[in-house]
Amino acid sequence: MNKTSGTKEFYAKEIQEVETQPGCWNTLKIGIFNKNDEQIGEYDRNYTTLFKTFYPFQLKDQWYALYSSDYTATRVMTLPDCKDICGEERNVFGFCPTHYYVPDLTNEDLAYEYTKNKEKAKWPIGSFGFMAGCVWGDDSSWKIQFLDLRNIPESFVRDDRFGYICMPGGAKSLKDCIDFDCFEADRPCVYISAECLYTFETPEEKKEREKRDRKFLKANSRNVLNPLNWFKGGK
Repeated sequence: MNKTSGTKEFYAKEIQEVETQPGCWNTLKIGIFNKNDEQIGEYDRNYTTLFKTFYPFQLKDQWYALYSSDYTATRVMTLPDCKDICGEERNVFGFCPTHYYVPDLTNEDLAYEYTKNKEKAKWPIGSFGFMAGCVWGDDSSWKIQFLDLRNIPESFVRDDRFGYICMPGGAKSLKDCIDFDCFEADRPCVYISAECLYTFETPEEKKEREKRDRKFLKANSRNVLNPLNWFKGGK
């Protein structure tokens, strides 16, 4: 279980598990700490696990952090004052984050050309990132999405511009899945390690399976599509 999330400058960790009413999952009290291990803030997270849902980053000489107090949404706070400034609102069908990664290319081994030409960069350091997670009730894989942070502190954009790609199940962190070998100041691109599923069914077999799947989903759509029913036995 992941009980700590962050970088060497700031990090967050579980400091208390909070019991809730019978039949519901417990929540967490999350503490925020600086590199000297001094607690500078805290927040409540309405889920049983922190995952890697606190990630500090620096943009235009200001420290921020991506974090998820509500498990269905991503928000941004300033550091070290831990003030919430913008982000997504709770959404029962929102994209539930499990991992964040904002690359600091000044610390990457292959960032010389980027840092040398940073005035020309379309994407300044700290202005973009990645996240992994899922929509509640879909399969158990973590999908990788893109974060456009250029409009921080007002807002940010999250989208699936890479398509439907999954973080490998054996990956320890989202950072391990992103490679900057091809990255240049005027050509922002990365290699992403993703998990792909391939079928060796014949077209006829695939068509028959999809027919069965549609029949199952139609018969069980009330339970499958409503997340609340996952905790009420479909009633």
